[in-house]
Amino acid sequence: MVNLTTKRKVRSPGTLFANVRYKFGIYFSLINYILIVVSFVTPYWLQRWPRIHTPFLRLGLWEFCLDGYIARLDSKMVSYFECWWIFSPYFSKIFTNLVPWWFLLIQIFFSVALFMQAVLHFVFIFYWCYPIENIERRLRFLRFAAVCHGITFIIFGVEHKNPNWMPYPTLNWASWSYGLAVLSTFLSLFVMLAFAFTWRESKRTLETAGYEFPMSAVMKKREKQAILEQQKRQVTASGLGNLETSVDQPSEHMQSFTNE
Repeated sequence: MVNLTTKRKVRSPGTLFANVRYKFGIYFSLINYILIVVSFVTPYWLQRWPRIHTPFLRLGLWEFCLDGYIARLDSKMVSYFECWWIFSPYFSKIFTNLVPWWFLLIQIFFSVALFMQAVLHFVFIFYWCYPIENIERRLRFLRFAAVCHGITFIIFGVEHKNPNWMPYPTLNWASWSYGLAVLSTFLSLFVMLAFAFTWRESKRTLETAGYEFPMSAVMKKREKQAILEQQKRQVTASGLGNLETSVDQPSEHMQSFTNE
């Protein structure tokens, strides 16, 4: 007796789109992006210790808060107070003192990392909904973003105690905005690891799919099954014989289809 049941194509739980690691990668990517945005906009990368008065109050990547800051070698002894945007004309005369070259590098690398994380996060969501190729290229962009994160927190961790930058560096401490930047770096590494496993599995799946039959052969097999099912219904309705006789002696239409 020939088995004429049609097999239903079921997605394997180990495939790319059903991979649990990919889901966790997207979730942690979203958390990582939120941490980066908060660290990017908040002025708490460095601040002075409480209950201690110094000319410096706190700072972020784009905002400085001063409390009587006086630039070195300033003959006029101009004092600067309150919180201002880093590119404000109020800080034009002391801009080079507040923003040295290494701080500019931090701003550039962290801005690039923020932009790439934003783009990659939406790309990963789109990739979850639609089959997009070249996941290896996206993994390279993710690695570059993680490297940018690492450069920012290493440079700031080394240079925030520079005595030529903020006054009384021993009375200042790296605050929670910088901590979020460090945490986002490790989350970027975790997301990169999760997508690396996903890419490796998808590569293995594509290599395995190369040994399968082409789509044309699958379609012909389905057409043959449809013809056999039609013959079975005709034989059952007419009562002329059983299915085994029909299969052993196929019709002229089936012979012509087989010859093709």
